Amino acid sequence: MNSSRVATRPGLRLAVVVLTSLFSIQAWSHGAHNEDRRAAIDPLPKALNGLTVQLVDTLGAQLVIDNPTSKPLVILANDGKPFLRISKAGAEANVRHQTWLDSYLPGGLPHREPVAGEGDKPDWRFVRKASHWGWFDERLKAEVAEGDSWRIPVRYGDTETAITGTFVAALANGLWQANWHSAPKLPKGITALLIPGQPFGLMLSNKTTQTVEVLDNQKQPFLRLNAEGTFANTHSALWRETAATPSLRQMQVQAWQKVSDSPRYTWVEPRTLPAANASTKKVQRWNITLKIDGKPTTLAGSSRWVKAAKRDITPSTTQYQQ
Repeated sequence: MNSSRVATRPGLRLAVVVLTSLFSIQAWSHGAHNEDRRAAIDPLPKALNGLTVQLVDTLGAQLVIDNPTSKPLVILANDGKPFLRISKAGAEANVRHQTWLDSYLPGGLPHREPVAGEGDKPDWRFVRKASHWGWFDERLKAEVAEGDSWRIPVRYGDTETAITGTFVAALANGLWQANWHSAPKLPKGITALLIPGQPFGLMLSNKTTQTVEVLDNQKQPFLRLNAEGTFANTHSALWRETAATPSLRQMQVQAWQKVSDSPRYTWVEPRTLPAANASTKKVQRWNITLKIDGKPTTLAGSSRWVKAAKRDITPSTTQYQQ
């Protein structure tokens, strides 16, 4: 029987890593890596249509899934038993399974034991009343992998399938770390967040009645967010470069196409990644222009080169809750 209780952890301040956007990128190989190899994600199988899956590097290799459907996605551990279940009703944990504790934070939750019970029946408890969840799966760690690939078995409704990927060579010397040059000054209800990656992504949310447009390199709008949802200008070269799926990259006769019912969208933003010949000794500036009900607003950012040995920076989109 499914429990409607929210799992609580008395006496413990939990650093729950939550990426605050509902990702609209279908699958993007943001690298979660060690010094030699990092995990990269394969294209999703057709059986997982309707889901959003992203591999990101936060406090470690983290897999983040959004399932806005009523069909539950069950994540299976190495023993074949379920430890996570995600649907539009929320994210649930099987608190009787050790992998739930091991994947909660990098290195797990020390001194915590699974909830006791009879037999192997899962004890499902809600950990979030939202359709997305991220966890630190040991199978994403290159140092514990037995080969050059990784596989996480899942069950989507009645279909058994898997989320898979490979381990590829990591950046040899470092990476570009993007941050806001100054905090975005946006009206209440409009937010912009940087999402870690190479290049970084940008999440834009509009909870107002205003229309927000994102301009491309030609100063033409390529995204539009309003109360009706999110729309893409398929005639924009930047949209065709960043669209998640091939079908969306095609130029349509009608330029503006609706891509989401929600006025919230995340895309890979190439302007946060300096040119290949950019000096790694200098901070590289970049700007992204928004129009809010026609009034221009600039998001000013900068990217600096961080050597691999100094990979101790917490991504700007990480939130810590207790």
